[in-house]
Amino acid sequence: MRPLFVFLLVLSLSAAILADARKIVILQTTDIHSHLSNKNAEEASGWIRLASIIKKERAQGNTLLIDCGDTLQGALVGSVSKGQAAAEMLNLLKYDVWIPGNHDFDFGIKILEKRCSEIKADKLAANIKWENAKIKTLPWKIYHVNEMKIAVIGLGYPEMDNYYWQGGRHEFKVEDAEKTIDLLMPEVLASTPDMIILALHNGYQPVRKQKEPLISRIAKRHPEINLILGGHIHQEEPGRLIGHSVWYASAGYHAQKLLKAEAEIEKEKHKVISIKSILIPLTHSTPEDPEYAEKMSGWLKKTSEFARLPTGETLEKISPPGEGAFNSTMNELACRAMAKTANAEIAFSGAGAGTEFRNRIFEGNLFNAFPYEDTICTLELSQDELKSIIYEQLANRKQHFFQAPWGFHSEITEGKIGNICMADGKSWTDENKRIKTAFSSYALASAGGKFPILKKMALKQECLPYDTGILERNAVRNYIKSNSPLNIKEEKWLKDARRKPQHRKTSD
Repeated sequence: MRPLFVFLLVLSLSAAILADARKIVILQTTDIHSHLSNKNAEEASGWIRLASIIKKERAQGNTLLIDCGDTLQGALVGSVSKGQAAAEMLNLLKYDVWIPGNHDFDFGIKILEKRCSEIKADKLAANIKWENAKIKTLPWKIYHVNEMKIAVIGLGYPEMDNYYWQGGRHEFKVEDAEKTIDLLMPEVLASTPDMIILALHNGYQPVRKQKEPLISRIAKRHPEINLILGGHIHQEEPGRLIGHSVWYASAGYHAQKLLKAEAEIEKEKHKVISIKSILIPLTHSTPEDPEYAEKMSGWLKKTSEFARLPTGETLEKISPPGEGAFNSTMNELACRAMAKTANAEIAFSGAGAGTEFRNRIFEGNLFNAFPYEDTICTLELSQDELKSIIYEQLANRKQHFFQAPWGFHSEITEGKIGNICMADGKSWTDENKRIKTAFSSYALASAGGKFPILKKMALKQECLPYDTGILERNAVRNYIKSNSPLNIKEEKWLKDARRKPQHRKTSD
């Protein structure tokens, strides 16, 4: 276990000031991803277990409890409940603030509307404008804690347009985060807060390598912000100074730790005089809170029963691709399912999430291989457009988000794609012909900014972009059930004779 590091930010201290100082405690979680109970995990984690620590800290009084998003989706219980289990946990623990993260949109806007109507915490997202969705969020709010006025500003994930391409993408708009803060700050300052907190679903790292980190830019532009609470990047940060006076911290992910930040505020001058923050870790001896374990038992039982439901079986092991490999049996399965569902001739898939199928396949296995709520989308592509997409994928060949092509034969020679021959054996010679090609919604959104060429194609009307609304996981399930027992063989679609495939690394 890592030792607890305490980071102190001291602006000015004296005995007289300390005698009149008011103390408040800010507790933060982020990126829980509906991990309610992980008793068998190697790392101690689980929201029900963390709840015992949260309750103990809340009992001390003068606290704010904030979650910075990616809360509803992630573990199987999140998928089974469509985020309802996590929403109930937010309510049971009486969170004060909830910031929606990018994965909280994964079940679609209609489901998010329902979850937001159920969540009792204030939903803060200054940079998200709801065009048609019936979702109510606030840009910021004053909280009165220990007779102090604490202003909390909320920001949703700044690059949502690079993550979300499902049908409801036109029902909201994400505005520039820095401009949003610039416009909002005069109003916040006019309320004469004693402390300003920025809570956002974004971490302290560059949004693009060539740019200074967003959080750093905001801290420099607005030193009046006292504390920034981050998330999204699954990175623990006990506390660090950004700029001259802004303190940044983040709890990490999967309910492994609780962030506790203590602020002392000079009552007469309404000024923060010190901030210190620590990460309180779970251990395997940390008990689950019995009250919440009981209240979540229904969802956990339902999820356990669902995980054991059979979907089919396979005669041979089905494996994800090795590092940089174009072909694998898992990709073959995923692309067959996508193509059949979308009536497409070509498909791209980053299938498998590092999981293999052996013998009998259960719902739990299926979820582990396809854990995201991505829908199947299609584009009508010319040969040149298809090749430009393939070249973009080749540039990302070693990355876990690489999308392997399927449905045509071709060979790469000296970095060039050769003639394309379709599955029926016919060459694609008509330059004016467009062929329907299936992708995941995440890929069309550019996979977090990784595929700008593909995203550009998805915006072209001549490509006839279309979202089937059918989850990739559901398509694979239907294919398995219809073709069980499976006998999937690896087809050598795209070849590169000079390269031998290696084990492909995966990411959480």
